[in-house]
Amino acid sequence: MLILIGPPIGIVIGSTVVWEAIDRGFAGGLVESGQELSGLIFGRIIPWIERLTKPINKHFVKHEDDSFLVNFALFTALGLPLLLTTFGRLHLACKSTAAAALLCYAYHVIRIGPFFMNFAYVYSVCHKEGHAQAAKTGLFAPPLDKSGPLRYIFNWWVGLFFGVLPSSFAVGHSINHHKYNNGPSDVVSTSDKPRDDWRWLIAYIPRFTLYACNISTTAQFIKEGLHSVAFRTVLGTLYYLMFVALVAKWYGAWFSFAYIIYPFLEQSVMLSGINWVWHAFLDPNDVENEYVQSITILGGTINVLNEDSHVVHHQYPGVHWSTHPKLLTKHGKAYETRLGSVFYGTHTFEMLALILLRDYDKLAERFVGRMPENAETELFGCGTHDKTKVKRPTCPISHDEAKELIKARLRACWWGPRATHNDPTLLSDKAGQSFARAHEWEAEGTLGWDDKAKTKAE
Repeated sequence: MLILIGPPIGIVIGSTVVWEAIDRGFAGGLVESGQELSGLIFGRIIPWIERLTKPINKHFVKHEDDSFLVNFALFTALGLPLLLTTFGRLHLACKSTAAAALLCYAYHVIRIGPFFMNFAYVYSVCHKEGHAQAAKTGLFAPPLDKSGPLRYIFNWWVGLFFGVLPSSFAVGHSINHHKYNNGPSDVVSTSDKPRDDWRWLIAYIPRFTLYACNISTTAQFIKEGLHSVAFRTVLGTLYYLMFVALVAKWYGAWFSFAYIIYPFLEQSVMLSGINWVWHAFLDPNDVENEYVQSITILGGTINVLNEDSHVVHHQYPGVHWSTHPKLLTKHGKAYETRLGSVFYGTHTFEMLALILLRDYDKLAERFVGRMPENAETELFGCGTHDKTKVKRPTCPISHDEAKELIKARLRACWWGPRATHNDPTLLSDKAGQSFARAHEWEAEGTLGWDDKAKTKAE
């Protein structure tokens, strides 16, 4: 699959990076400019639209910081089908394969957006919406959070154009991944393979793909006797397949593959890499140590809706993203006894490259390991981070010690044939359930979303 999908993914993503650089006039260079998303589109036009519409939009969401969701929902829910039908008609009028291929390329670049920000935001919002569904609520203000077309608009409509099968985030992710936290029963676990070898990532992609198409989650739910959950997962799969079939009926099977199925394969590869980074590290002496097992990036270049605080997300999977900075420091003392997977001034895709290239020197340069006092106020938040205006966090161990620690944690395995321990508790089907501080249906688990949120599931 990677041989087939890898080249077009690289071409499209590379084009979106160039698009963003052109938008800012190549200020700071093509990559690692420190000025990402500061150009005309993301630095001026979108902020201007947000300022103009926020006084109205804030009444349609539960949290004022989510005012952008109204514009984003309208932009994607209406713009994506318009884009698809436009390119569908152009495709039918094409006289050559080359012209059809060029059209397909243009469509995917526009769909992904400058610096792949459309992709990043669609998946982040699908992620948030899925956890909101687990909490028996929604992203928008009442009554839109309980009924109506906006309740699950991202997973059940917008996500279809990005290869999201509705039940993957809305059901499988919350109920499986956040229950077992990368342990043996987590169907997207990375912890049975060394993460600093690209061959193991390639071997991992089929596992993630089986999750993304709901096959492995459905099987796991049936194994656990959760038949109603398995049925909901299957319904999401059938819904997606109906969409694929409709597009094929309108514009042809090849069009449906290139425009609808390709995004599914694309996200299977890209999200495999993202999850590989989010759970790249394991404490060899305590594989369930979530402060090590889930990554935190301070001063991140691409911190979309605070997804860079992945450790907080596993502690409090249902809380509003705006509460993450405060929750980062709430458990700051836990990092004093054993250094966590805290890095500074990087982003997920750079981390992926450094890990697979085994560039332990650059990883050690970015390693902080602890939660600095100014993490909440200066080092963590959405938007562009200016390294020149803050005190850079330091690492309490030497560069060489950090290299060895990182190397050991990248190569440690929790379960499977490469695990070096034989603790039956850690190898059991129940392992990995001890870390969450508050689930979505608990009072603290809905922090920041809704002051009137119920304290337990309906």
